[in-house]
Amino acid sequence: MDTFIDVFTGDKSKLIIEGEHSEKELSEQSEKLITEYVEIIGGASFLSEMSQRNNIINLHIKIEYMKIVEVMIANNDWAYAAEALSQLGFSYFPSEHEKIRKKASSILSMSKYMLERINAKEKPGNSSKMDKNYFARERVMVMSHFGMQIRKNEISAKEYAFMVKRMCEDIKIMNNRKRK
Repeated sequence: MDTFIDVFTGDKSKLIIEGEHSEKELSEQSEKLITEYVEIIGGASFLSEMSQRNNIINLHIKIEYMKIVEVMIANNDWAYAAEALSQLGFSYFPSEHEKIRKKASSILSMSKYMLERINAKEKPGNSSKMDKNYFARERVMVMSHFGMQIRKNEISAKEYAFMVKRMCEDIKIMNNRKRK
């Protein structure tokens, strides 16, 4: 569960057990982990928040990645710059200097623009922000509901998600009984 919370809050490096992995691989694995959690607990607002957070994380990754590509270009390391762009699905020969330069600049500019648009739309002081504190508060509610201790380093995100779902279902049933 610790890994899930770290990944959800943007630290994809927690997925790496050994070796090196591309950003694409890390993104795919983090999406799978988060999607599995969301599919279990459900909730449209959670899906929306997750999608927004995933977009922000991917934009930050692209921005940093393109900064590295720009350093490669500045060092006339065209083969590595072309390879880096190919990781994003853009195929260039190392000899296509101007195309590589323009594509890197375009991706960087577009990513910064999209990130600024998203940040401008976000409302400050959003009380439902899903950060580490959110998960800590949620875990306390789940522990209280089930009357048990949950050690986040000893439970999987999947197990925890089923507990959250069950708690939500129990609360919904109790609320329906009160209304009758």
